[in-house]
Amino acid sequence: MRCWWDRYVPSRPTSIVATVVVAFLATAGAVAAHDGIHVLSEDGTNLGTITTAGAVDDLRFTVDLRGDAPRATYVWATVGSSERRMRTNDGYWLPWNGDTKTLADNQFPVVDGKVVFKVMDEDISADNHGVSVSIGYRVGDKLKYGVFAILPKAGSQ
Repeated sequence: MRCWWDRYVPSRPTSIVATVVVAFLATAGAVAAHDGIHVLSEDGTNLGTITTAGAVDDLRFTVDLRGDAPRATYVWATVGSSERRMRTNDGYWLPWNGDTKTLADNQFPVVDGKVVFKVMDEDISADNHGVSVSIGYRVGDKLKYGVFAILPKAGSQ
């Protein structure tokens, strides 16, 4: 049986285990809870918390750059207590070593001084053991980021 994340992990016959992983994040109402403009910081900005038993409906964050000119944009996550993943420019979630210098650039465009970080639009019910999602961008040598938590709804596990 195929898992929901299979369509997001590129197929490689020789290393399916290495590339298969990803998947997570979900919640109905994610967009409504996170409408608005956010500002990221070097110390990390709290972007909120949601609980879900299933689907994440188009989770995205609009960030005001306040004059910053990012050279790269990133989305990464920790599933449970230790499974680290990064989002690629193509929307795949791949294993990640935890070093922010190795994050994949998502190349989100800057429009009118803002960036819309597209995080996910999926059902993560089978993989939601608590997910910490981070979005960020690099300006010069600095990483500005924010953190968002997705928790399983009580009784959904």
